[in-house]
Amino acid sequence: MKHTRVRLRLIAMGGALSAFAGAAAAQEATGQLEEVVITAQHRSESLQKTPLAVTAMTAEALDTGAITELSELSGTIPGLYLSAYSTLSPQVFIRGIGSNDDGITSEGAVGVYLDGVYMGRASSAMFDLFDLDRIEVLRGPQGTLYGRNTNGGAVKIETARPGPNLKAGLEFGYGNFNQRSVRGLLSGPLTDNAFAKFSGSYKARDGWTHDSSSGRKLNDEDSLGGRGQLVLTPTESLEATFSLDYLRDRPSSSFKEVVGGTLFGLNSESSDRFTGDYDFENAAIRRDMVGGSATLDWDAGFAHLVSVSGYRKTKIRYTEDYDSTPFPVVHLDVAQDTKQLTQELRLVSTPGESPLEWIAGVYLLTDEGRSHDQFLLPFFELPDEVTHARTRTNSFAAFGELSYRLTEQLKLTAGARYTDETKKLSLQRTFRPQDGAPAINFVPLATAKTSFDNFSPRVVIEYQASSDVLAYASLTKGFKSGGFNNFPADPVAARTFFRPEEITAYEVGLKATTWNGRLRANIAAFTYDYTNLQVFAPIDTGGGVPVVQVTNAAKAKVTGAELELTARPIPSVDLQLNYAYLDATYDRFLFGGLDLSGNRLSRAPRNTLSLNADWRHELERGTVRLHGNYVYSSNVFFTPFNDPDLSTGSYGLVNASAAYESHDGRWTITAYGKNLTDKAYLAHGIDTLATAFDLKIAEIGPPRQFGVSFAWRY
Repeated sequence: MKHTRVRLRLIAMGGALSAFAGAAAAQEATGQLEEVVITAQHRSESLQKTPLAVTAMTAEALDTGAITELSELSGTIPGLYLSAYSTLSPQVFIRGIGSNDDGITSEGAVGVYLDGVYMGRASSAMFDLFDLDRIEVLRGPQGTLYGRNTNGGAVKIETARPGPNLKAGLEFGYGNFNQRSVRGLLSGPLTDNAFAKFSGSYKARDGWTHDSSSGRKLNDEDSLGGRGQLVLTPTESLEATFSLDYLRDRPSSSFKEVVGGTLFGLNSESSDRFTGDYDFENAAIRRDMVGGSATLDWDAGFAHLVSVSGYRKTKIRYTEDYDSTPFPVVHLDVAQDTKQLTQELRLVSTPGESPLEWIAGVYLLTDEGRSHDQFLLPFFELPDEVTHARTRTNSFAAFGELSYRLTEQLKLTAGARYTDETKKLSLQRTFRPQDGAPAINFVPLATAKTSFDNFSPRVVIEYQASSDVLAYASLTKGFKSGGFNNFPADPVAARTFFRPEEITAYEVGLKATTWNGRLRANIAAFTYDYTNLQVFAPIDTGGGVPVVQVTNAAKAKVTGAELELTARPIPSVDLQLNYAYLDATYDRFLFGGLDLSGNRLSRAPRNTLSLNADWRHELERGTVRLHGNYVYSSNVFFTPFNDPDLSTGSYGLVNASAAYESHDGRWTITAYGKNLTDKAYLAHGIDTLATAFDLKIAEIGPPRQFGVSFAWRY
């Protein structure tokens, strides 16, 4: 009996994505879609009964699409757009809201959570997506349910949990560009009330871009990661989960191509989009990341008391030819060390007959960072720029929601969040002349401190018209604190903070299941009013290189709609259509003497579309599965200036996979292809050097990739 109780509890806590075995079998027999269960509101509940714009992807869906990193979800989930300055710097945007700054003083507008622990640094959020249970993407401001307040939304990554059943797996993969991967896991019981899991992943790939000067391949991959989990159930009412993970990355430098400008006539664009001519042969990227968490869940009967303690440490070092030309114009050398401690306490009422439900929580965060940034400028004999910075953020928040079912069909929820945050900065900027003259303290050692506080309410009304139809409307206030810039122009600027941004978000939604459970339709429409929107753009701070700084746009408005359709016309075929429309513009924004009012927000495509088709066919000795995916995006600007040189244009990507699984489910062989039409597009754009050096730089999207994998499981 104890094993059964533990198993059911693990399923509930992990948010299993199908109903109990009998219900799932009945759904499969009738051709119905499986029920999707999520934990977006810290309770296991049906996706179709959750009054939030949220999308869930199961581990099976990730495997089918050969998705191994967050960036590959871009466009597949409505409103989600990801790009990256390098392999270690993902920039996550939801509904046009995000951050493209990866400096030591920055933080994202979209929260990324690993097993409930907030990952506050962009350099910590990109890793191999192995050994997962699911990913949930919540769109819109999150504050009344989650420890860290984020304006754009939240990405919840939930790993698979160990349980009473012995499980083992091993997967080998190989593809073009000499891509190879190994994944493995072992999970099962140690005793009647202790369960453990060990999993690991290794990925390597030659680069798909070429430096003609040195002959090096760039944009390669070399990562090794591991994770361990221990689940203890000393009593029937108490469960403790301990996790430890480690990741090591050792790729070469990422490739950037000149897409605009000529370096005053000295340089010309390459005729091959994947070939460049660099002068810095030793550029490289290094990252080491370790994290741990302890989650305690006590069932007090009337509620669950949950404690989530987290620790993360990330150390990165990257050097690169920042100008992407054969001339030694700008070399970049960056080292960052960050440490983060978080503590969250939640009390969540137990569902029952009472019309009242509630959640209350407190959250503490301490984040410390240290960076050493060097811009080396030998070509024009400009002084090298060296910046040392230390940061510390202390944040406290109290949050909660109260829901009351007024009638069997009508439910009202009210929530609020209070945040108090203090930020400290210690910074020094130095110029080192090329002629060997004494260094100049451009910004002598400066220290600064500032605090912010905010009260953010939320109101939701939901109407369950029938067991298959839910309508909801919400009003949410969001808040993202201000802070300091990494590269101030003088001591006064070093002590000057940019203001917090605030959002008022209105949303209505409809979730419906029809056609005898074979068609699911989720629709959301929203509008955001932003004040003091934090925008990242290059500013001349008095040095040789203009640097990206945070400035506050006066106002911005975001309006859009999203549609998710999933259908199973026959038991062997699943079809899915996801569409998002986004109108995101600056209402008023004066920057450096320019009026950017009316410009589109960065990374906010007007239209995105994703089409998926899956077919299954049972054979005598196994199952054949075919998967096809098409992702379309309209034009995306990478800067608030809406520079056409630094934009993607409209493009579409075609992906597909074919798999054969043995009858007993023990082994699977899969062939996959990504960007099968070899579409050329920009993945990221940089305008820092546009004015001072007549250069616009861009990261190129990956070319066609294909490969095979063999997986065995027990």
